[in-house]
Amino acid sequence: MNRVPALLIKNNPLTKTSQTVAQAGYVAMSDNYLASRSRGTDIKKSMDGYFITGWQKTFAGIQQMDAILQTIIELEMDFKCKIRWIFLDPKFAGSQGIKCNYHYLNNRIQEELTGENFQLENFSKLQVSRLHCFHLPEILLSALSFLEMNKKTQLQHYFENETAEAYEDGRDLVTESVQEHSAGIRIEWMLRLSDYKNVIKFDKDGRLLKFIDAKFVFTHWGQLLHSECLNTGSHLESYMSLYVFASKCLDLLKAKCNMDKSVPLYHNNLHPSTFIGLFIQAIGIGLYQNNYTYVQYLIKGLQRRNKKANCIGSVINQEEIGIYFPKFTGC
Repeated sequence: MNRVPALLIKNNPLTKTSQTVAQAGYVAMSDNYLASRSRGTDIKKSMDGYFITGWQKTFAGIQQMDAILQTIIELEMDFKCKIRWIFLDPKFAGSQGIKCNYHYLNNRIQEELTGENFQLENFSKLQVSRLHCFHLPEILLSALSFLEMNKKTQLQHYFENETAEAYEDGRDLVTESVQEHSAGIRIEWMLRLSDYKNVIKFDKDGRLLKFIDAKFVFTHWGQLLHSECLNTGSHLESYMSLYVFASKCLDLLKAKCNMDKSVPLYHNNLHPSTFIGLFIQAIGIGLYQNNYTYVQYLIKGLQRRNKKANCIGSVINQEEIGIYFPKFTGC
């Protein structure tokens, strides 16, 4: 395919990025489109610090319509990277609907991160176990790694923007991504899973169960970087095999693009936690295209891979809220 996925927005330092992202729609590249995930980071340097906008916006093709899930975070900090304030945009929409409670999650990031240093040394404070949502760490870690990559530059404004689109090509599942940085870097990659409906199985809880001769091929600008055939027999083995595979591809991509080896490449849809979410969602849409409830079920299986609620949206009863999220008030 000669076309590539469309970037969601253009780099414009004169506009408010959060509003532009919230209003942006997506036009699919492929006629057999399943889902897309756009993400990015906008960093503006002022006289006394940084203003950062990070976002992630997913479009899921269901019954010829798009289910739109978006998370936008804004934060301000000084040049020592101490967070003055942080804010989750109220247009937030999580994968599990109203259970992904905006007020709770906004309060959570403010309580956990205001006054903290936004640095790689504080990696543990940017985890799902602290923030109670998978999307928040993905966006914040993306912003952190992009900030670290650009701290030494003299630019007043730096920006990166990426879209990955998943679609069917015959019996295969293909994910293509394009990413652009304000420094002039452009990255394109493609991942193909052959005969995808017959090589992946899920258990009764919606969790990834096993791969059966699952052939993955990863390319960068059309050049083969890695291929692997996965055979697994349990949920944990399947998840870890997919995680390790995506990590290998990400490391190869980073080396190919000559990026700073000391800075983790969190700001890419190939980062395992981000990629696996899009991958499972695309497979769910391909299998159950007329019913988003089933797609949500597979996403919940990913969110509950150890059979407990890891994020607020994955709770199944009031008792779990009391156990895992005692500060939740139902606001």
